[in-house]
Amino acid sequence: MKTRRIAMGVAAVLMPLSLVSMLGVTAASAKGGPINQPGTLTCTKVTGSISFATPLVTGGTAKTDQVTVNVSEKKCAVAGGGTVKAAKGTAHASYNSTGNNCTSLASPSTTPITFTTTWAPGSKIAPTSVTFPGATPTTGTNPGFKVGPATSGSGSYMGTDSGKSSNATVVLKNTTAQITAMCAGAGVSSLAIKSGTSTTS
Repeated sequence: MKTRRIAMGVAAVLMPLSLVSMLGVTAASAKGGPINQPGTLTCTKVTGSISFATPLVTGGTAKTDQVTVNVSEKKCAVAGGGTVKAAKGTAHASYNSTGNNCTSLASPSTTPITFTTTWAPGSKIAPTSVTFPGATPTTGTNPGFKVGPATSGSGSYMGTDSGKSSNATVVLKNTTAQITAMCAGAGVSSLAIKSGTSTTS
């Protein structure tokens, strides 16, 4: 009987504690937080930079090169059922390319690139992660790159196909002639993105 009374006493203490714990979780959930926002998002002001750990040069012989892309996305509009619009986004990607020869700038890449984007307000919008199968160069006085469609995605603004319709096009600040001269000289350590558009869908 004594053992039974002790067990009942312990249960009487633990039950209120468990209730407090459950109430704490409920209260935290009620406060809200970032969630995967529905719909799609298009941003028409894209700027940023592309950096190369080993500068690209004409005839570069490095077997691999780390490429880092940092992008700012502004002037964004939500569609497709979404109601929370991102004021801006910050995207980041880092991957290893196949070398540091400047010819890679004019050749399609088949190296997967995963962009992770954080949105503002971060208190309401969960980040987005989208993977592209590579990048394709664009030509012109100011060259650039385009990505999309994607192979997979997760997080906010995934549209109706898990983000596979996501795409982006950027234009570089440097002209083709300037980049050619850089390749023949000290090399290309970074390229500025002067404009572009992105769609997360």
